[in-house]
Amino acid sequence: MRRLTTYMPFTYKMMIPYLLLVLLTDVFIGYISYSMLTDSRTEMAETNIRTGMEQARNNIRYQMDEIQRMSDNLFSSQPFQRAIELKGTPFENYLTLIDDILPQLTAPLQLFGNKIRFMLYTPDNIHNVIPGDNLNEPIEDSDYYILPLEEITGQEWFQSLQNSKRDNIWLQIDTDQKLNNISHVRRLISFSDNTTMVGFIRITVPLEDLFGGFETFPVEEGITLRLVDKAAGTAIFQRGTADYDAGHEKFLSLHEQIPGSDLVIETLVPQKYLTQDAGRLRMVILAACTLSFLVMT
Repeated sequence: MRRLTTYMPFTYKMMIPYLLLVLLTDVFIGYISYSMLTDSRTEMAETNIRTGMEQARNNIRYQMDEIQRMSDNLFSSQPFQRAIELKGTPFENYLTLIDDILPQLTAPLQLFGNKIRFMLYTPDNIHNVIPGDNLNEPIEDSDYYILPLEEITGQEWFQSLQNSKRDNIWLQIDTDQKLNNISHVRRLISFSDNTTMVGFIRITVPLEDLFGGFETFPVEEGITLRLVDKAAGTAIFQRGTADYDAGHEKFLSLHEQIPGSDLVIETLVPQKYLTQDAGRLRMVILAACTLSFLVMT
């Protein structure tokens, strides 16, 4: 019995390899295009985040330098320190307060662009106490304070500074952590013996004001911005809700050191933010390759 054979024209035989070649070519071109476009968009997103971090670093460094200059001016001013040490009659102390102390405290408040609290602690309660705003509430306006040194000598953070001999530094103390503030602290040393502490200054600023803006860090898309104190090993400020330590999601971790300090800006960028356009690009390229294949056939 004869076996039936199916006859296939020669042109069909030639068409099958041709179609396979077209298909493989479209797949290859589509894959390369998709990879290049995805990498390009990912790199662009990362570059935008890095640029924002550099701007935040410059804003923070500039404002920290300005506050450092305020501190340096008071520390190196002999007239100011002599005014603090003056022990005269109540009227003489009042005149000294008006003429020599208050101008040194109010001038920086007028020149500094953001809201700050400028606190001067003096021993023996020589001068009139100027309490200022409530220190347990957020900073609404710039204000100055003249307070007795005895108010803080018994507090744990002050004793820790005294024991560790740390001075002229930035850190979070008292209500700073609760209010998202950070303070610059410094002892004022007598010019007569270079050892006696004649006063203590604390300049407090909101951390959000230090950053200057968050437009390049869209937390609604999963990005988290943190300010980390390397010396303490803790995050002193966080904007966003990413749980980096949980390990449930992959993050791109970017860091920017703030010169002259132990502070580091850290940004946690979820992979889904970097590849958020990948789905749309995939559909566009797939449609283009399909159309190309249909046209070629």
